[in-house]
Amino acid sequence: KGGLVKKAEVHQMVIERVGDKAQKIGFGVQGLTFSPLKKASGNIEYLIYLVKNSGKDKIDNFPQIVEEVVKKAHQELSPKK
Repeated sequence: KGGLVKKAEVHQMVIERVGDKAQKIGFGVQGLTFSPLKKASGNIEYLIYLVKNSGKDKIDNFPQIVEEVVKKAHQELSPKK
């Protein structure tokens, strides 16, 4: 449906895949956050900090960090009920 993803589980899966792919092509994951600005469509944007040939495969406990960042993004940016 228009490419808009709203489920936290899907966000988490996609971000983890991006981190894994980045590692495989020679980048190290150095950080992850989300944009505090939500698009009019309701889309949440995530920002991943990558460094070429950093010597680090990825930040420690990457899946847990992804889970925490996605959870916080949804708590702060999802419409209040």
